[in-house]
Amino acid sequence: MRALLLLLLCVAMGIPAYGQAPGGAGDAVPSVLAEGDALRVAWEQAYANKDYARAAELLDRLCRGSAPTPVDRYNLACLLAKLGKKAEAERALRDALGAGFGDFDLLVQDPDLTLLRQTPTYQAVLEGWAELQDATIDGRLAALEKGKPGKHRISKLADLRIALVSATSAKGLAEAEVELRRSAKLWSAWVGVDDGDAQKARPPPWVLLWLPDERDFRSWSAQMFGPKAANIGGLYTRDDLRLVARDTGPTLRHEYWHVLHHRDMSRRNQQHALWVQEGLCSLIEDVDPGTPPANGGEPVATPALSWRTNMARRMAESGTLAKLGDIMAMDPKRFMGSGSLGRYAQARAFFLYLHQQGKLPAWYAQYVHTYPQDPTGVHATELVLGKPIAQVDRDFRLWLRSLPVVGEAGMEEVALPFDIDDGVGEGVVILPLPLEKSLALGVTAGDLIVAANGIPVRDRHDLAGLLRGKNSGDSITLTLRFRGRDRDRVFKVSAVR
Repeated sequence: MRALLLLLLCVAMGIPAYGQAPGGAGDAVPSVLAEGDALRVAWEQAYANKDYARAAELLDRLCRGSAPTPVDRYNLACLLAKLGKKAEAERALRDALGAGFGDFDLLVQDPDLTLLRQTPTYQAVLEGWAELQDATIDGRLAALEKGKPGKHRISKLADLRIALVSATSAKGLAEAEVELRRSAKLWSAWVGVDDGDAQKARPPPWVLLWLPDERDFRSWSAQMFGPKAANIGGLYTRDDLRLVARDTGPTLRHEYWHVLHHRDMSRRNQQHALWVQEGLCSLIEDVDPGTPPANGGEPVATPALSWRTNMARRMAESGTLAKLGDIMAMDPKRFMGSGSLGRYAQARAFFLYLHQQGKLPAWYAQYVHTYPQDPTGVHATELVLGKPIAQVDRDFRLWLRSLPVVGEAGMEEVALPFDIDDGVGEGVVILPLPLEKSLALGVTAGDLIVAANGIPVRDRHDLAGLLRGKNSGDSITLTLRFRGRDRDRVFKVSAVR
């Protein structure tokens, strides 16, 4: 049995990264308005009261509804097996696997499935797990194509176990693939997790990654989040192995690291503290690609300072920064509650601090080792840094105050000759402007800014960072994309009034 998992949400005011998109008015995590939440709460309560028959009845109703997850179906199989209903449990397990359930370790270890251990379905799953997962993702892709034929480009990255379904241009899809592969390498390099051998022995389940167009994204976010939809930039749901990203930059990288992190947690049978999950996955949002070494070779990419470190620094200077020990000990509800935007900033900043100290891989290795004794991470932090948590906190605050402020949206000193907004997909979108001005500048409403001076731009923070340090009258070369075609234009920036 696997209890209901909270959908992974991130609050990110000013950036469409794993949660709140630009212009959000608050920092409280929105409640997911998914159909069936009441039934989930009810059956879990019945299960906690050991009223298994009632729990199975409620869960069966949920699974007959319009939006059950693979985990809902799996839990129904567990309950039916627990009640001795072998044939019904076997059928529910087949439904769960067909819908995409992919937690092999739980399937093997779960005592609630004892009744099914010798059934043909269970034995077939053990013997053909990889083939089953391949067939499942092919079925999901076929169903999607049937619903909206020809609307999406589909790319299967077998080495990453990602099926990428994109409404972007062909260039946008190729750029997304590059981001995914780079993010996978940086997960191994920065965090120190090498799961190559484990994946060869038993490949993880496929994840369906959807990059929708603006219309579909707005429809999806409104259905999922109701009035809070405008604040949402992306989401990864572990229960149905589905990732939705508004852009092919920070959001995509953040969400994909959640995929990698959850794969590692699943293999270890751990559920890491929320500050760890969000701090780690925020680290990949902003990346300094580095410069090639003088003697040749690949440049060394590092996590970059960002609007989040700006925020954490301001909190440290104003005395509103929480103590590290308190952040680490917070339960998910408090961490995601009022004031969570600052906690996300602090969590990312601490992992950046560990990275700059050269301690991040050692910290993660120590954390997963000591997790059974201390899931908060306090003990791992003290062991790796060799100091009590109070001293670590003092050193961290001093480090924060020493950081320079970096460019972020809303703080620009110069501006482009047109208005922009975060687009959905490949870059920053140019907003409508008068026809005469449009013709004079050589731009069209809907043009995407995908690079500035040859450096990729995926959101307003990327562009703000590239504008930082420029003076009124300076020139900048923007790569504009319209309907998959790129063109370069040179523009002069002016002082912000």
